[in-house]
Parts: sequence; C-alpha cells; structure tokens
Amino acid sequence: MTIFGKVINKKSLVNTIIMALLLLFVSVMLSSFIFRVAVSPKVESTVIIEKSQEKIQKPIQLSILNACGVPGIAKKMKEYLRSRGFDVVEIGNYNSISEKSFVLDRMRDSVSASKVAEAIGLNKNSVKTEVDSTLYVRCSIVLGKDFQVLRAYK
Repeated sequence: MTIFGKVINKKSLVNTIIMALLLLFVSVMLSSFIFRVAVSPKVESTVIIEKSQEKIQKPIQLSILNACGVPGIAKKMKEYLRSRGFDVVEIGNYNSISEKSFVLDRMRDSVSASKVAEAIGLNKNSVKTEVDSTLYVRCSIVLGKDFQVLRAYK
C-alpha cells in the first residue's frame, strides 16, 4: 500500500492507528484531570446535621443577592451552584450596592459559609456573620461589583 508516495505495509498502518487512538485517549484523560483539579475543583456542597443521635448529610441551602446592579448575574450563579450540588432556594437583590462580593453566615455555621465561599472562589476572609434564622438558609452570597472574578463568571 502507498500513502503520500511511501510504501507502508498493513501491520505498520494498524500500529500507527492504534498509537493515534491511544494518544487521543491519553489526551482526553489528561485534559479531564486538569479540568477537574485546576479549573473546576470538586467542592463539598453538603453539611452534616445531627438529629436525635443520627447524622444526616444535606445540601447546603443558600440564597444569592445581587449587590452590583447588573441584572441577571444571580441567575448564572444559581445555575453554577446547583450544578455542584448546592440548594439555592432564593435569588434577589441586596439592600445596597457593594464593591466586593462576600458570603453572609446566617446561622453561625462558619463551616457551611466557608464551603460556599470556597466554591465560588472567595477566601474565608470574605465570610461575615449576620444571623437571621427567619430566612431558612445557612448563608447568603452577596454579589458585588467584582463578581467577574468569581468562578461562575470566568
């Protein structure tokens, strides 16, 4: 058989095809690994609740509040977090405009608030405590004017 003017036997052609397929497979696996570790690392989206000597694992319930004035950004964050296992129960507007995004701990549950901050790309210093148990959420994300730096918008 001749390809590009070169004589190639069937065995070397089969070997070349197998090598190309293996190279493609390794490339796909490597890119998947890099994406999982660097681009979209797995975050813990659940909290353990103790009820009558029993431990129950539940998704972290949260709300998202727009504090930057740009319409529609809370919806994109909601989709991002729901795809990662969080329970986004409400989106709305914050009572003022904020330059920086932050997470509000609503139940004195700093562990859940820190998990949410990590999931969206904020450090733990961005967690503030503002307890309001009437909201029925563990925390609230307040999206400030710097929302473009968060993982959901990159």
